[in-house]
Amino acid sequence: MGFSISFLSDEVIFLENDKYLSGTIQLGEFEEGFNAPISYWQAMNYEQQWKNALHRILSGAKNSCLITSMYKPSLANFIIWWPLYRVDDMIVCQNQLLFLDQLSTGFDEKNPYQSIKPMQSITPTGDKVSEWEVNIKEVQDFYERNW
Repeated sequence: MGFSISFLSDEVIFLENDKYLSGTIQLGEFEEGFNAPISYWQAMNYEQQWKNALHRILSGAKNSCLITSMYKPSLANFIIWWPLYRVDDMIVCQNQLLFLDQLSTGFDEKNPYQSIKPMQSITPTGDKVSEWEVNIKEVQDFYERNW
């Protein structure tokens, strides 16, 4: 149980003509790996974004996001992120592809939070959105241990 997000090592992986770092995100009992491209952002950019995102939600914001796949917004079709929604003493996490051409204002990597849509647990076609809940205390503990 708990919460964490981190890179597994600093070993670079080469896939499909790009360089990646492997990472993992833990949300309660759920854990998922990811490969973060490092052609545009480096490990420190991701880690700084994660730190800022967690600080934001721990400071009382109703939403935030953790980016796990970032490309140059002017050239990319999408990014991969985990929108976070604060609901009482829980944080509801969703994994999404954010299609950049669907944003009316464009994507601002310095303020990705403006692109977070309101939380929806059901898709327009009636399917349940995959969600994971984490107690805010677990996120606070992770934040304090790491930053």
